[in-house]
This record gives sequence, structure tokens and C-alpha cells, in this order.
Amino acid sequence: MSDRAFGDAGDTCVVESFMTGPEASCLAFCDGKTAVLMPAAQDHKRALDNDEGLNTGGMGAYAPAPCVTPDLQKEIEAMCIKTVQKMAERGTPYVGVLYAGMM
Repeated sequence: MSDRAFGDAGDTCVVESFMTGPEASCLAFCDGKTAVLMPAAQDHKRALDNDEGLNTGGMGAYAPAPCVTPDLQKEIEAMCIKTVQKMAERGTPYVGVLYAGMM
């Protein structure tokens, strides 16, 4: 940030100490021009019921994630599409699978 490699984008730094709430993993297939989102997935973070026990690092994934409503799914897909379009506009088209970790 001190060498201003990212211009004005480095003027503000936000540090988030702790966030709570549901989390979902969103993956989109990208062809360099657009993106198509797969159903969102979630995993179990804690070893025991009621969010108790050791953190497992994501044991037991399931999809679709109930916290991602159809409207939210459309909004996430729109963000992925815009990301891929902007990358193509700047001359760095992305082809592959885009990961968006949502909270």
C-alpha cells in the first residue's frame, strides 16, 4: 500500500476482527466472457451438534446451501458475471472455476 501499487484502492484498509453468521461456498464456471453459478454449498465446521466441539475445517459438505435463497443465488451469480466481464475488459480474461466464499 505504501508504494501505491493499487492507486486510490489502497487509501483505506478495513480489518474485520470477527464475523458471525452462515457461510457458503459458491463456485462458477467461467468461459472468459460470463459465469454460470453452481448451487451454493456449506460444510460442517464443528465436530459436534449445536456448533460445539473442535473445528474440523469443513467436514461433511452439502448442497444446496439453505441460507442461499434463489434471490441471493441470482445476486451472487451477477457478481461473478461482472467480475469475469471486468477481467475480460482489462485484457485478462478468466477461464476456469471462480470461487466466491460468501458470509
